[in-house]
Amino acid sequence: MHRFSWRKLFLCLLVIACTGILLSLLYQIFVSHSLVLEGTTWLYLFIDVGVLVWNIGVLNHYRHETPGLLLTILVGAVVVVVLSFVGVPALSGVKDNISNAVSNVGISVGNSNNPSGTYKATILGLTDTITFRSNILETNDVLMGKHRFMYVITGNGFINLTDPVTGEVSSESFNYVKSTNCVVLGDVSFYK
Repeated sequence: MHRFSWRKLFLCLLVIACTGILLSLLYQIFVSHSLVLEGTTWLYLFIDVGVLVWNIGVLNHYRHETPGLLLTILVGAVVVVVLSFVGVPALSGVKDNISNAVSNVGISVGNSNNPSGTYKATILGLTDTITFRSNILETNDVLMGKHRFMYVITGNGFINLTDPVTGEVSSESFNYVKSTNCVVLGDVSFYK
């Protein structure tokens, strides 16, 4: 028979919290396409990884008593998903982003009249690129850096761009000329 331990429960919940924070920080790095982040973000990342490693080491002491760590992580993940759909403010933004991503899949995927691949534009000697992948538009502007958006081509000469981090939606004029492999985004023409 296994004994219940408040200490083990706390440590398991701490592992779940640290894992969530780690995934959030890694997502920020993934979305920004850069390892250049605020100093506090790196500090949080190193502290989080340190606490997570220490915590798992302490939990290994309990390993022979119960196999509850995996079960605790699974229950924690289910609780987070349920709370995000119930409307907890801190988690509902994540739910909205996931729902938007799922609903946008297929709108601009598989349509042969939509652009795909990388297009370049040279303005005053500086080369900017845009890359269409599935329903993701990646921009690489020499002055502004890299950005990633989920996109939907509206069909009336506009493209809606959704920032996956903030959920902010912007609209730009858009035209794709398939015969010349030209994409006009705003007032800039990009070519393959």
